[in-house]
Amino acid sequence: MTTTRQMALAAAAMWAAASAQAVTVPPAFTGTTAPNWTLHDDAALTAGPALNLDPDGQGWLRLTPDIARPGPPYVKGSAIYNIPFSSSDGIQATFQYATYRDPANTSSNPLADGLSFYLFDGTANSAPGAGGGSLGYSSSDETAPRSPGVTGGYVGVGLTEWGAFSLPVFGGGCAAGAVGCTTTQSPGITVRGAGTVTSDYPQLAHANASMTTSDRAGARTVRVTITPAPAVLMTVEMDSGSGFVPYIQQLPLGTINGTPPATFKLGFSAANGQYSGVHEVRFLGIQGSRTPTVTLSANRGQCGPATLTAAVAGDGVGAAPTGTVTFVDQGGATLGTATVDPATGQAQWAGALPSGVQTVTARYAGDPVYVAGASTALAQTATTPCPDPIPTLGHWAAALLSAALALVGALSWRKRQAADHR
Repeated sequence: MTTTRQMALAAAAMWAAASAQAVTVPPAFTGTTAPNWTLHDDAALTAGPALNLDPDGQGWLRLTPDIARPGPPYVKGSAIYNIPFSSSDGIQATFQYATYRDPANTSSNPLADGLSFYLFDGTANSAPGAGGGSLGYSSSDETAPRSPGVTGGYVGVGLTEWGAFSLPVFGGGCAAGAVGCTTTQSPGITVRGAGTVTSDYPQLAHANASMTTSDRAGARTVRVTITPAPAVLMTVEMDSGSGFVPYIQQLPLGTINGTPPATFKLGFSAANGQYSGVHEVRFLGIQGSRTPTVTLSANRGQCGPATLTAAVAGDGVGAAPTGTVTFVDQGGATLGTATVDPATGQAQWAGALPSGVQTVTARYAGDPVYVAGASTALAQTATTPCPDPIPTLGHWAAALLSAALALVGALSWRKRQAADHR
């Protein structure tokens, strides 16, 4: 059984791996502070002095405690990143979330409402949006006058156990061209589109899913990808422990939601209502979403080490890819790692391929512009060492040997001559 400590260590390792890669927006929320983030309402760092629940480096952002408050004002918490970043290379944002019942709360009520990740215009200085089912992103008509949403909102992804984020009262109905849109209470992943303050934030897509994690040990990882223009497409994937599964796939965001602003800021929010739950996140970073092409080749003789070359090509629009390539065998074991040479676009590694190797794959780690990518598997076999070479003599050694042989020959000739004169 996975313990809380094991989960914390595994999550810390995932954070360390993410922070080792170059990103546009760095990971956050595991420490005692969150530079460049502003926390609002009930949001607090679990490793920070306000809560002091976790060691530095193993914390979470707790957006809401497990406290219910029916009707506005709701229990809610938000974190907003205040530094604009470019949208020109697209974005791929990755974060973990956990939503669960606080052990101190013995209620048998369902968990609610949910949490959101959202992007808004980088020129705006926005407060969080409405609480309750609006999840801190969209506007709300629960009470008059309408409660405002995020200023300059472009897109919000709601992860809702209760399912109210899809109701028209929390930002309006379905946009023209919406995919899987529902106007009923529906737990799962709901995407709402562009809006500002008291406007609608129309629903763009919905996918049913159970969002509760039970505890931190069951934390899930979410990846939101928006491709760069001209084809602005959105994919939302979730990993519950067995790999990423797409829930919203290739949504034509640019077509149904408009052109993205030149820069983005981002936020996380969560809200409780009549029912409640702990809502926590760990942000693993944002990078560009351009797609590289990785091609692997091998150069080897009849014996001796193999030279593996990974050519990492860009899309012809963004900058040339940078970063590292890891060469792995068919089981994922690392054979070696090399850095992409910006002049050639190649990463090379030379070494012996161990016994049991059947195929080799080059895995590109990604950089601030490009997502990670991999080559197709290349069939290979173990290398064999070359036999020791036959010793050879240097120039002077050969000359000395020649002189010695000549001397021996001369002495032998004189000895025979002497014998013949007796």
